[in-house]
Amino acid sequence: MASTFYEILGVSRYATDADIKKAFKELAKKYHPDKHPGEKFYEEHFKKINEAYQTLSDAQARKTYDLRLHYAQNPQQQQNRQTGNNQQRSYQRPPQATYAQSNYRKPNSSGAKPRSASEQKKLNSYYTYIAIGSLVFIMGCYWFYNFMNEYSSKKYFTEGLKEELKGNNAQAMGYYLEALDKNMNSPEINEKMGDIYTKLSQNNSLELFYFNLELQKNYTNENEAASNELYSDIQGIDSVASLYYKRAYENYESNTDKLRTGLKIVKSLLKIGSYSAALNQLNSIDRLQDLKENDSLIYYRGDIGFHQKKYSEARKFYELFLVQHPKSYESIIKIGLCHFNEGNEDFALASLNRAIKGNPQKGEAYYFKGQIRFHEKDLPGACSLFYKADSLNVLAAKAAIYTYCRN
Repeated sequence: MASTFYEILGVSRYATDADIKKAFKELAKKYHPDKHPGEKFYEEHFKKINEAYQTLSDAQARKTYDLRLHYAQNPQQQQNRQTGNNQQRSYQRPPQATYAQSNYRKPNSSGAKPRSASEQKKLNSYYTYIAIGSLVFIMGCYWFYNFMNEYSSKKYFTEGLKEELKGNNAQAMGYYLEALDKNMNSPEINEKMGDIYTKLSQNNSLELFYFNLELQKNYTNENEAASNELYSDIQGIDSVASLYYKRAYENYESNTDKLRTGLKIVKSLLKIGSYSAALNQLNSIDRLQDLKENDSLIYYRGDIGFHQKKYSEARKFYELFLVQHPKSYESIIKIGLCHFNEGNEDFALASLNRAIKGNPQKGEAYYFKGQIRFHEKDLPGACSLFYKADSLNVLAAKAAIYTYCRN
């Protein structure tokens, strides 16, 4: 018959709370009186099981029980303990020593001879070597940990580059995220993540939304709500891109890398409508040491002015950029759009015609020229230009054809 609570539950003296609970559940299923009505053995045995569980499942009660159990199984120890207690109670402090306190020397508690100066110096050196060795070991472990993280990060980054070259942006993003998990502050990986998100938000008509909304500012457009909704979705993706670009900008060391990623930040901020932040970023780039005035800074200052509806100021920056880059297709178009928003439609058409003459295989100029014709109530002329832009893969032209030219 089981004599201890542990034996009743069928567990070890060192059983965990989970083991005790599990054993109780199994025994309760087997011996519960409800499963054996009228049989007194099961009723009595279940009481013992329950008593054992109640004691062993309570930490304090189990500790007290273990102590009682220990001395019950080792009576000699209990007797020695009782004898020691009696002797301690009968002990009286001896009379105070009569010898002088100055003659007293505290004995060596360990009983060992005092160490000599040379032995102590040797022991101190030994402790120093142990401390240095421990420090070197810890630093080695830290270095190895960082080395493995960097190695894994570069491996994932390389795989991401391969997938991106194949055009598999989703797979590339997965590898880049794995690389970032190993090295969060890598500027190269953060820049690539920003590039991936920029690709997700970009299509041939993306830039047209900014200009299209400006072209239609004085007119009622039934599709403006849909355009604004798509524009808002694209803004959300570009917000994520700008966060990755900012992290890359902060961790790059060379001014060349900072300039490249800084301009990407500016472009993303323009897309999400943070014009003041974009201007601050441009000023931050301007303050980089050993960096000459960059043409792109002039161009983006024009973009900031355009989005802030400062068309005259924006046009001056675009024209300044155009002096250094006479064949800049985008600058010529944006100069035309500035003229349009200033009310100079003839100058606007002249700029768009110049853009078409210089780059007849690009469709954006046809699209914007079609918008101007449409607002001049020249629907046949506008539709002709929209069809031309559509043939050159301008997605906004397809929407314009569906809206205005179906009949």
